[in-house]
Amino acid sequence: MADDAITVESDVDAYDKIIAALEHVPIVRESRPLVQVNVAHGVATLTGIAHSLIMRRAIVYTVAAVPGVHKVIDQMMDDTQIDNAVAQRLAAEPSLKDRQAQMTVNSYRGVVTVTGVGLSEADCNKAKEIIALLPGVRDVVIHAG
Repeated sequence: MADDAITVESDVDAYDKIIAALEHVPIVRESRPLVQVNVAHGVATLTGIAHSLIMRRAIVYTVAAVPGVHKVIDQMMDDTQIDNAVAQRLAAEPSLKDRQAQMTVNSYRGVVTVTGVGLSEADCNKAKEIIALLPGVRDVVIHAG
């Protein structure tokens, strides 16, 4: 039981050090990415959304350098990954395949915005349904004109 108490205390200490270390990384401090940190037995698990691959790497490297962290598990997504996943999924959908060239996809902090010309209400609903199921997507906004 004493070992469990030491582990919990050291995990809490590591968590506090991680948060403090991330506050010293300008790209993280200034943009406040939606990243959650969990520490258990010296293993830091990172989830949520970073704005870019560069930010994601900065977060992982910073956390890995914190004393008390023995391993980092990166389960974060970044907006570029989300954009690519959306484009691939829309291209794979038979009912939208011909419409994909008319769509522009952009995500920011997990909110995916699709802008398209000549999209029907059915196209918009299908796209929204497909996109909402993808990992990292927090919301979907469709502008059809």
